[in-house]
Amino acid sequence: MSKDIENIDVLINAILNEIEKGRLKLKNAMENQKTVSYWNIGKHINNHLLLHSDKAKYGDYLFPKLSETLNIGKRSLYLAVQFYKSYKNINSYLDHLTWSHFKILLTIKSDERRLYYEKLLLSKNISIRDFYTMVKKDQNNLITYIGDNLTIFEGIPYIYKFKIKDDKAYLDLGFHFYSDLFSDKYSKFNNDDIVQVIKNKTNYTFKQTDYDSTALYTYKASIVKIIDGDTIKVNIDLGFNTITAQVLRFRGINAFDLNTKAGKKAKSYVLSKLENNKTILVKTYKPDKYSRFLADIYYADNNDNFIPTTNSLSFLNQELLDNNHAVKYYIY
Repeated sequence: MSKDIENIDVLINAILNEIEKGRLKLKNAMENQKTVSYWNIGKHINNHLLLHSDKAKYGDYLFPKLSETLNIGKRSLYLAVQFYKSYKNINSYLDHLTWSHFKILLTIKSDERRLYYEKLLLSKNISIRDFYTMVKKDQNNLITYIGDNLTIFEGIPYIYKFKIKDDKAYLDLGFHFYSDLFSDKYSKFNNDDIVQVIKNKTNYTFKQTDYDSTALYTYKASIVKIIDGDTIKVNIDLGFNTITAQVLRFRGINAFDLNTKAGKKAKSYVLSKLENNKTILVKTYKPDKYSRFLADIYYADNNDNFIPTTNSLSFLNQELLDNNHAVKYYIY
């Protein structure tokens, strides 16, 4: 009887091993199918975008529509397109990498670093949690889908918001500068009115405008240094003979790392457009986590014909995208 029991135990263990192997195969098959499905989703969306490439800002409409209809997050849809564009042959990865791995890999801006992590994942057994932690510590800029035009927000220099602080009248010049010069001339305005200032030879004229707040924080500036393909240092003319030095990070894009060949090309492109320009136009937004203000950068091909309006100048942020020197930064 004891031998029979031993034989039954062996049988049970064999059956349990087969069940476990089947469970693992099923799990792997499901993971593989999920990875393939997202690759195919990216392919379908990418091909659809190509068919509608003549429609400006079509992606701004498409991704929210797909997300709402399919109940799939916009981030996942952006990453699916990037997945298809970045990995033309995924079959060789299916035995080792899942969609969860690729979602993390696709956030790595540097091609060299992404390849490094691919090799690491293929050679070692690293959990998703550990892999995410490694990448998170290694780099800070997360990117998603390459493509789509950036939204242009019209801005006009020397437009300010009127503020009353501690019963005193000021103009908000931006960058935490407030001016009370000539306050007697604009005391008639109400708090938060948008005011345009026109400088004459010897005086200033102040008038209320119909512009909304999107016209604010647009300035003439001069180049101090080109830092890399998406970061510059400038001297900004706030008006009223007030200049501030600021490091600006281009809004909406990520140029490639400066220590890569693509990053050097991106910086060279920015140099070719800005280094000979005495004046550029910048429209600034909120600071990033490094206290660099995000900005749209506009320049004239011929600085002698510089007209400080966003619709009369070349938009450098978009040009970097169009010429494959940067990828679109999608915040999620």
